[in-house]
Formats: sequence, structure tokens, C-alpha cells
Amino acid sequence: NDETGFIIQRRTANENSFIEIANLSVNSTQYEDYSIISGQTYYYRVKAFNSDNESLYSNIASITIPMPPPLPVQAPTNLRIVGSVGGRIDIMWNDNSINESGFIIERKMSHESNFVVIGITNENITFYRDDNIMERREYNYRVIAFNSNMESEPSNIVTITSEYKSINTPTNLKASANQIGKIDLTWRDNSDNEIGFLIERKSGSQSDFGFLDRVPANVESYQDNSILQNTLYEYRIMAYNLVTESNYSNIVSIISLMTSIDDRNNDYDLKLFQNYPNPFNPATVIQFSITKEVFVTLSVFNTLGEQVAELVKQYLSPSTYSVNFDAKNLPNGIYFYKLQAGDFVQTKKMILIK
Repeated sequence: NDETGFIIQRRTANENSFIEIANLSVNSTQYEDYSIISGQTYYYRVKAFNSDNESLYSNIASITIPMPPPLPVQAPTNLRIVGSVGGRIDIMWNDNSINESGFIIERKMSHESNFVVIGITNENITFYRDDNIMERREYNYRVIAFNSNMESEPSNIVTITSEYKSINTPTNLKASANQIGKIDLTWRDNSDNEIGFLIERKSGSQSDFGFLDRVPANVESYQDNSILQNTLYEYRIMAYNLVTESNYSNIVSIISLMTSIDDRNNDYDLKLFQNYPNPFNPATVIQFSITKEVFVTLSVFNTLGEQVAELVKQYLSPSTYSVNFDAKNLPNGIYFYKLQAGDFVQTKKMILIK
């Protein structure tokens, strides 16, 4: 009861000696220390003093300052769809936290009961592209912020029905005529969701393309066997599936091959001569010869492959024949006359000019 004050000393677990942190007045019995750090352990002792001397130190008291609870991770907001193109869906959201380690993206389809994780981003990322979707399906999305201690509440949920995935256009369409009566097409398949390719063709004076044939998915070639000799053909193709189709490929043009003698063996020693006159108006003479008796047909076709006249259709004895062809009822243009004797075929071109 003769003290004039008290001296408060403190040290930490990392310090070897106490240091004075406060000098209190007479009769003081408590002190509040505000210069502390969370997670640190502190040791305290007290001694009384007056003008003549000092007391011994009190017992040592210690305390460990607890760490504050972690800050909550704020939930992302304003989740929204920012892009939907066939095959992918893009989403964005607002980042409301300063202590997240990243974001968890969850998705649920209309027939599913629970959301499942489809992706995780790093901190401060507010965009995600989902490119693992099916066409015309309903998808629900939500986003959760997280760090090593906790996860936020989920964001709002957004719902979208995916669009049809477009079909990539086939490219590099090429045509070649390496055999009589055949044109070969090749192209590059750039899509993975087609069920086939549509092949279109036009020839001669045709103004529009028409359907020629179709081939299955992943096929990159086609042989056109339904052609006339020495004729200009144009081709284009497109990929298609059950719901949509691609744009047309590039257009290729090619003239089919022509020969005076067919590649097959001429068992009948047949010869087909060029008509005379040629060009003609409106009549011309077609001459041919055979060395054995055989059934012979001589027909005339336009550039569409349509038969416009049948000049001979009968058995003939070995001889040379001349047949008159009158085209007074036909329009100007290119025509083909075809002679067939047994398995042997020859075709030649003639031009009508009125």
C-alpha cells in the first residue's frame, strides 16, 4: 500500500527478454494491451515501485491471441448467357469477392435432378465457355466462388435451350475425267455432324443445278457414270443432317472425254463416221458401217441426255449405211448421236445452227 505505481512488462514467444510497455498509477489493478498481433503468444509480468525501491516481479501470465475468422466468400451475381452458337454456350458473371481462389461452374440438364461440376476457373475470371453440349437441349447453369476455407452461396441460375450445331461447308471440290463416260469428284469433309452429302449437277444449256445423288457421312469422293461424251458439266455439293444443311461448296466445271472408238473390243468392226455437213441446218447425214449381222440402234440425244430421235432400231447385214437426220423441229444447239451394235457403242457430237 506504499507503492506509487506499477510497471507492466511484456515479451513474445520469439523474444528473449521482457520490455516495459506501460507505467500505471497507484492503486491500478488492470491494463489493456492493444498493440497485439493475431496468432502471437504474449507473456506479461508486473512490479510495483515507489520513490525508494521496487518490488519483485509478479507471476508471469501468458495468452495466445486467436486468429480472426476468415472473411466469407461473396457469391457471384448477375450470371447471364452472353453467347449461344451451335455447339457451345458462353456465360459471364459478376465477381463480388476479394478472397476467392476461383469459381466452380455447375450445370444441370432438364432431365437431371442435381447440378454437376463442369469446370473450374482461376480467381478474377468471370467468363466460361461450355463447348460440350448437345443440340436443342435445355441447360441450367450456376456459379460458386471458393477458396481454401469455404465456398460461397450459388449464384442465380440461368437457363437456355441450345441451338442447332451448324454444318461446316465442304471445300476443295475437284473434278477429273480420266475415263470415257465417267467423271470423278473429290472434296474435303470439314464437318463432324453430317449424315451425308448432296451432289448437284448441271450440264450444257441448263440454267439451274439439279439433284444428282447423295453419299453417306465421311465420304469424300463420287463417280458420275450418267454422262454424255464431250459435254460440259458443273458440280457442287453440300453437307446435310436431319435438321440443317451447309452452304454449297465451290463449283467445278469439266468437259467429259470423247472417243471415236469405244474402249471395249470391236467384235463387229463397227465404224461411225462424222455427220456431214456439220454444223448443219436443218438436215444432215450420218454414216456407219458393220462387217457382221447385228442388232443396231442409232439415236440422237440433247445435252441433257434426253433422247430426241431414234433413227435405226433393227438387225442389219454387213454394209455401210447412210441415215438422214432432219432436225427442223429441234432448237439450235449441240446434239450427240450414238450407235450401238451388240456391246459396242460409239458416240459423236454434231451442231445444229439455224
